[in-house]
Amino acid sequence: MEEPLMQFEEFCNSFHELTGRKDKGPTFFQEGQALLSELLKDRQWFLDFLQKFIMDTSFREQQKPSRWLNEYTVYRSPQGSFVILAYIWEPRQIDVIHDHNSWGILGTLSGSLRERKYRRTDDGKRDGYAELEEISNNMMGPGGTTFVMPLDKGIHQLENFEGYSVSINIYGKSVRKGYLNYYDPENSTVTRTYVYSLHKAALAIRTLGYMNCDVSKSILQKALEQSSDDILKKEMDLTLARSESGN
Repeated sequence: MEEPLMQFEEFCNSFHELTGRKDKGPTFFQEGQALLSELLKDRQWFLDFLQKFIMDTSFREQQKPSRWLNEYTVYRSPQGSFVILAYIWEPRQIDVIHDHNSWGILGTLSGSLRERKYRRTDDGKRDGYAELEEISNNMMGPGGTTFVMPLDKGIHQLENFEGYSVSINIYGKSVRKGYLNYYDPENSTVTRTYVYSLHKAALAIRTLGYMNCDVSKSILQKALEQSSDDILKKEMDLTLARSESGN
């Protein structure tokens, strides 16, 4: 007799118990991946989510802004201990190499994804500069799982090859707010990227820096004095520093 498939509510309750533990070591990730593997055996809960997303306008409008157009918020823990996100990957879609603000446990619900993990080999002290070394390259078919750590220990890239793939990603509480780092190994660069609600403001700040004239510097300095947003203030500080150094 086959065991009953794990229900979504059951999974959320079990994962909440797991995240209540203080230790986030190897055992935590092993148990978290095992739980996610059980959830990935059944697609019905995700089909129900897609139906609601398509048919319920108010539900769709509750989605929080993201950095990725293919991201869907499936569930947020009321305690704020974790969030479940779904990503729909179109054929031949490849993600930018990026880090994470928290631990994460990821799995493939359908299709296949390649994950490349990277290690940062520079000291991180030079603004906008980074050197990466690829440390693993693995394929994840349906039911396959992986995990990431926060910040420099969680740099990776996902790639879809043929057809549509769906990944289910679970992330914990952020240890760094507001942005992720995007990496370009060929040019040894790293760039901060924000959710779309802040991205346009950050892009405008960077443009003022590249224009690098007295008027643009004056605008940045005035905005820095008046801004109450710590994330954008940091971007202004960095932009002004680059302008002063001539980079």
